[in-house]
Amino acid sequence: MIAYFSKRDPVRSATASAIGVLLTKGSRTQPAFTPQIGQFPMASLIFDAPRAIQELLPVSETVFSPALLIGQEKVIAIGLRASISRHRDLVLQALSDLNASTSELALGALTRNRHKLSGSKKKALRQTLSRAVSELLPEIEGLTQHRDPEVRRLSLQVVAKLGGSSALALLNAGLSDTNLRVRQSAMESALLLAASHTGNAPGLATAISKSLRAENWQERVSAAGVLGAWPQYKNYSSLIEVLRNDDNGFVRSAAAQALGQLGSPQSEILQALRDATTFSNEALVPVRVEAVKALHKLGGEGTREWLYNVGNSDPSFKVRGATEAH
Repeated sequence: MIAYFSKRDPVRSATASAIGVLLTKGSRTQPAFTPQIGQFPMASLIFDAPRAIQELLPVSETVFSPALLIGQEKVIAIGLRASISRHRDLVLQALSDLNASTSELALGALTRNRHKLSGSKKKALRQTLSRAVSELLPEIEGLTQHRDPEVRRLSLQVVAKLGGSSALALLNAGLSDTNLRVRQSAMESALLLAASHTGNAPGLATAISKSLRAENWQERVSAAGVLGAWPQYKNYSSLIEVLRNDDNGFVRSAAAQALGQLGSPQSEILQALRDATTFSNEALVPVRVEAVKALHKLGGEGTREWLYNVGNSDPSFKVRGATEAH
């Protein structure tokens, strides 16, 4: 397991196959060990360990079943700890493996075929990975303060997927990181935490709403997108303010899209979106198009008639076309 986390492909793929054989004691496939030291792979008169691993078994992703990981949390933790305690490249590799799935903890190639498992085995695998990473929580938390922003970004994603009492504070801190990508990732990770761990949503949503006033427009776009997807988000007035007053068209478009995703045809939301479809209020075509799309999603009293009028009066064929889409 240490070799898996400390090597690169194609050695990693071969190592995964080797791990599968070791964990499957009854497998018919056996490593072809050779009795004479001279027959082992050598490089400059030194035993070539990576090549030996490659030749141990044919490289095949199908050899390894993620079910073999179930109950192996101690071994997994040892391999991960050996990796994240070394140089930056290995730390990034381990964190990337843990984030190989967008919604839950993973182990790179070792969990690539998890979709083939039964429901009970998928649950058992999630529990195994959670226990393994929990053993490394102090180290993972420390990586959220790493000097490299990519390490901070990926470690925040791991924290969100694991959950736990420290996740809320770490993600809040990530929202104030000096690096834009880290702040954006902290927002997305907070959304993941809110969706999978109930009870953590309100405080994080309030913190993210402050990013709607950030100096960087990309950050404001990210905040609007995350809040639009937030479970049961109620503070739609902040998005309405952005739609009406932000000086950047990309941000206003994101706010219109977010309001449509809320799924709540409140009168204030409908009026703000209707205003944004009017050429006299909104000069940019992409913003008007997004507002039209949002009205289609929300519906509400009088929306069909409003869109009909927009379709007959707007000077842009793109906006008129959007009114006809359902």
